[in-house]
Amino acid sequence: MKRKAAVLIFAAFCCFLFAGAQNIEVFVSYQKAYDVVSDAFLIYCGTDNGVLVFDGAERAFRFHGDPETLLEGHLVYALIAGKDLPHIFAFTDRGVYRRRGDKTWEKIRESLGPVTHGGYDQQLFSVRSRNGSWTYDWSRFEWTPGEAVPVTVFRKGAPHFPPVDPQTGRLMEITDHEVLQNGEGVFITAEGYLMTFSSSSSYALKNNGALYGRHVSDIIFAGEEQIWFVGDHLNLYQKGVFTFVRDAELKDNVNDALWIDSQLWLATKNNGAARYVNGRLQPVIKADAGLLDNNIISLKSRGRRLYLLSKYGINSFLVNDPRKVKEIRGIDFFNVARFDISENNIILLHRDRLVITDLNGKSLYTYSASTLWNDFLNEMQRDGDILYICGNAGIITYDLQTRDISVIRAMREGVSDLLVKDSFLYAATETGLYIIDIKKEQFRVLTEEDGLRSSRILKVYPFQTGVLVMTDKGLNYLP
Repeated sequence: MKRKAAVLIFAAFCCFLFAGAQNIEVFVSYQKAYDVVSDAFLIYCGTDNGVLVFDGAERAFRFHGDPETLLEGHLVYALIAGKDLPHIFAFTDRGVYRRRGDKTWEKIRESLGPVTHGGYDQQLFSVRSRNGSWTYDWSRFEWTPGEAVPVTVFRKGAPHFPPVDPQTGRLMEITDHEVLQNGEGVFITAEGYLMTFSSSSSYALKNNGALYGRHVSDIIFAGEEQIWFVGDHLNLYQKGVFTFVRDAELKDNVNDALWIDSQLWLATKNNGAARYVNGRLQPVIKADAGLLDNNIISLKSRGRRLYLLSKYGINSFLVNDPRKVKEIRGIDFFNVARFDISENNIILLHRDRLVITDLNGKSLYTYSASTLWNDFLNEMQRDGDILYICGNAGIITYDLQTRDISVIRAMREGVSDLLVKDSFLYAATETGLYIIDIKKEQFRVLTEEDGLRSSRILKVYPFQTGVLVMTDKGLNYLP
């Protein structure tokens, strides 16, 4: 016991705060879009969680950045913009804002509530809300009651030639749209999501602007730059574009995904192992064909062999011959929390122990949670032959080759998730995000005070060139 305490104290002493400010950006997701406007160069999209900006030249949306440039967290009722206007104005649940030259927003008055109509001339704009009408003179910075210029409803409806849904082949019901001089445009569907279109095509483009849906439960990396966001909706992020999947079979039915042999394989809750092909779910094999259970918790691969974890054990098969299913059972394979496949081993993480077996399931080594300096174990990440394992008391490493166990960081907070990226270890806790320099044995902690949406960190994922941090109040991006 004294040895354990001494090691933990020494590890805590060796890990000190390292210098350097961390750039923290917000990562905007939305559930409903309300208005789209243009200043002739960009299209501004008001949503229930901020403003998304569409660059027609790049055919791309800006969905992460400084919270002050995106009005993240605001419910944006309407926007006023035009090539003849000196500013862009946003009407939100927190106030009326004017966009500055540095792309931040200046509050110019308290909220008018939901605004429905607007209009402007060279000096004034007037708006109509449920609480009355107001006119603003931006040269004098003055507000007066009433409508000094004619107003019209903010939503313009569909363009002259309504786009065709690329998924169904039918005309789409559009509530608002905006198009740039180069023919690139954005519209809002009747359901409330954004899509892009081009005047040169009759079909809408598969770009929904940002993550659609406010709740995210998991983020899955499937290779080929494919990232799946699982939550209220299933979103695919690929080559800078977000597209959500409108498939009832997929909603709340995906536990994990893996890109293998040029195919996206899904671990589903109800359909066993499935492939996602041409926008459709294709069940491949279920319990009636040899799986231990239809609820597949996780997927791993080794070569062309796919390993599937369920509550009752592990199945495996070659992806080109899925009907020849192998199974691995036993007490060590029941109720596994996490698993991984290395070159020679199956790694099983239970709440109370770590089990290392060979590829046939023969147990080689077992380590209790207390041997790993914790009372219970939560998560693990593998980096080559090194396992990073976290529990309620801190983070340790286990070397698969030498079987050495080392303490990385003692923590009272308890760790819920780990990520190893570019010689840094990111640890999600209830009190902040720990960033540990593995080589220098130094660390720092990011919290809500530093700019995170919340100090309660749930998950950490690699994203683009940085790290995506999931908190209990939303997402942040660390470039």
